[in-house]
Amino acid sequence: MDLLRGQNHYKVFDIFTTYYCAKIVDIKTGKNFFRSHYKSDEGINSINSFLISEGFDNLTYDSTIKHGDISSIEKAIYEYFKNYDEVKGDEIPYIYSSICEFRGPIDFQSDIIPEISSLLYLPKRGNIGVFNSAGLLLIREGLKNIKFEGTLHFYSIIESDLKYAFALLAPLVNNIELYWGDFTKNVPIAAYDFIYSLPPWGAKIDGKDSYYIYEEVLRNNLNENGIFFLVLPKSVLISDRFANLRANFKNQYSIGAIIEIPRAFKNTVVESVIFILKKSKVKKDDIFISKINDKVDMKEDLRKVSDSFRDYLKGNNTFSYSPIINIIPTNELLENWNLEQFSKSFREMRNKLMHGQYKLVKLDELCDILVGSLINSNYYSAKGTPYIRIQDIDNNTVNLSKMKRIEDSEIIKKGVKCKEGDILFSVQGTIGKIVIVPKDASNSLISRHLIIIRPKQDIDPYFIMATLNSDFFITQIKNQTTGSFIKYLSPSKIKDLLIPLPPKEKIKNIMKEIRNLNYKSEEINHKISELEKEKKEIEDKLRYFLEEGVNDSSKR
Repeated sequence: MDLLRGQNHYKVFDIFTTYYCAKIVDIKTGKNFFRSHYKSDEGINSINSFLISEGFDNLTYDSTIKHGDISSIEKAIYEYFKNYDEVKGDEIPYIYSSICEFRGPIDFQSDIIPEISSLLYLPKRGNIGVFNSAGLLLIREGLKNIKFEGTLHFYSIIESDLKYAFALLAPLVNNIELYWGDFTKNVPIAAYDFIYSLPPWGAKIDGKDSYYIYEEVLRNNLNENGIFFLVLPKSVLISDRFANLRANFKNQYSIGAIIEIPRAFKNTVVESVIFILKKSKVKKDDIFISKINDKVDMKEDLRKVSDSFRDYLKGNNTFSYSPIINIIPTNELLENWNLEQFSKSFREMRNKLMHGQYKLVKLDELCDILVGSLINSNYYSAKGTPYIRIQDIDNNTVNLSKMKRIEDSEIIKKGVKCKEGDILFSVQGTIGKIVIVPKDASNSLISRHLIIIRPKQDIDPYFIMATLNSDFFITQIKNQTTGSFIKYLSPSKIKDLLIPLPPKEKIKNIMKEIRNLNYKSEEINHKISELEKEKKEIEDKLRYFLEEGVNDSSKR
């Protein structure tokens, strides 16, 4: 296959898969086409004629595309396949990545596919529906683990993906049906025992999120007690935009599992979540949940999750602190489905607080929440009102010397200003930078990437700040944070986060200790600052003496 290297990758792969599909059809039909009927002088046209005669028009090569002389490529591929008695589909991923250096359809990271495939639980007979080409290597791995005796139905709106899917999957099944077109409009007629789908993330269909359309259409084509294996981005778990979708999952299915996997796909860092849904009128009382740790090698975690899910299906109880594995009551799935809140460690923290006679109250019961404003850099000035941004906050202090300033009166009028004692909290990029506004930063304008948490009457800001830095609160923040490249925490979500409220007398004692520590910390920071200043003065003097020495020696 070395002859194929360096060729146009689209052309090579298209020709190769056309021959490959023809070889699969040849073996399945027993026509012995490659050895007895292939016409070398016609090349790809001979292959096309054979595929059309067997009813596989969608697998042909488009001969109207002019690629110049391809006879050498055809000859190499034909010689490669001529004496094959069996094809397994193994060459397709290799040709895609190694020979063609072609990214191809989105798929899972190859090293974790075997572990994820053990979650599929494909039926051995009946109908399997696969919708879109994304993640086909996972389906292929699942089919390798069973002897499927039913029919696999593959749907795609991209015609060339039919050929890829056939080459990859047909060797592993007796019957495969291919459908080209928009199945969301031309609704499938078949009823499926298992459906696998990875809808196009972020796409719209008739102005509506594709996830809603896919879920509705595919649910209607799922048999009673059929399984829906659906892969979506993590944002579906917490975003208000998908609240109705979560409601559909809860109302229309018996939810078997929700499993969150970071960096599951090649060439993207978007976090994903697997939903295993069963169409059943009888709803389960509990749900298996898991969140895989974000690390380079996830195989061990995934094997642990797979084994635990198998135990769960057998009726056994199971849990793990790392990775997060737990079985939760279905009725606990309310508005926010982020999985970290269902972890054993978070629940234990919450129970300890409650049993310690601490009230758990929403943040907005104790504080007002204000969102900052975005000011264009064109308005930055050397003088005027200070404008605090995320980069101006470091080590729980505001760096006043580097702050930008705003002089335009209209911009200042429209902006949001902080007061002494306010708490500033970053909600975009680096989440959770925090500072109490000092007197000399009061009345500063605040960036849109910060929020102001303003304690209500008699609420100590140092108590709120200490609470915001606690593991209990940080876990809740992680639950609500979205975004893969740029992290974002919606200000509207922050007001509902819970904080423990001890009795007033206990708060006073705690605050006395915290303030003493803060004063000591400020003294230490002041001494460090003074020492840094002295160090710089000494370095400057040393540099001056060295430079003087060099100058004196040059005059001699």
